[in-house]
Amino acid sequence: MKTSWPRRLALVVGLVLLAGVAWVLRGAFGGPSEDPTVAPRCLAVRCGGEVLACLRDPECKAWLDCMQECGGEKMRCPTFCGAYYQSPTVSAFTQCGLQKRCIQVEFEGLPACATPATPRIPLEDVDGTWWVAAIKGWDYVLFDDCQKFVFETLGPGQVRARNSVPLTRNGETRVCRNDGRYTRTPSGMMQLVYENWNGYREEWSYAWRSENSLLAHVCSAGGPGASHDYGTFVLSRVPLTELPAGEHAALERALRELYHLELGDLTLLKTTGCANQ
Repeated sequence: MKTSWPRRLALVVGLVLLAGVAWVLRGAFGGPSEDPTVAPRCLAVRCGGEVLACLRDPECKAWLDCMQECGGEKMRCPTFCGAYYQSPTVSAFTQCGLQKRCIQVEFEGLPACATPATPRIPLEDVDGTWWVAAIKGWDYVLFDDCQKFVFETLGPGQVRARNSVPLTRNGETRVCRNDGRYTRTPSGMMQLVYENWNGYREEWSYAWRSENSLLAHVCSAGGPGASHDYGTFVLSRVPLTELPAGEHAALERALRELYHLELGDLTLLKTTGCANQ
């Protein structure tokens, strides 16, 4: 029977205490990256306390189980697991793993960031609730209904972003929340970093807005110089069907002129009747 990753971690921690140090150090500081035992051995040596704390915490252990089910999915499943299971223990585990270089956030094989060459507008005067109403993205993008953002301006080039979305796993639905902050970069990009997403950030290029809608192209980044394409987003204060006719026509025109897309090319998402309404 194949040993699960959490059990393997617990076994390695025990071996650290009982076996010679030389073998463990070879696993912690060397060895081929494709060897599935390298990361657990590295974590056992460098983050043993965080590993044991995680195995004792039901939320963190469930997160490990969820992550193990991801298989070859580079982004979709890990992103889901990270949103669904959250606790200080999970954050401590991932932070130690990243800092000690036992865990690497890598999205090889995903398309590189391809932000369209459009003018970038400042994200300002947007305080309040916005919904992700439509997305044109890749197959690994989370096309989840009821993606809600609450924006709060903190100062020039600084916007707090509180995100929530209902997610279901094993028959249980949770309203998963993330607190983050946009910071405007010298290039005009809005970089979004979530407090509970160690080693990950998003780059939002806002290109158009009206009273009730926003257009942006989004890229994700898991490390220095590793930015990957996520897609074009429409954010709206109200359901798109409730936009005034003139504003709806302006949105369609902006999509066409800026991104060469028709509204029908995007996946429309549910924004009403949501658990996080």
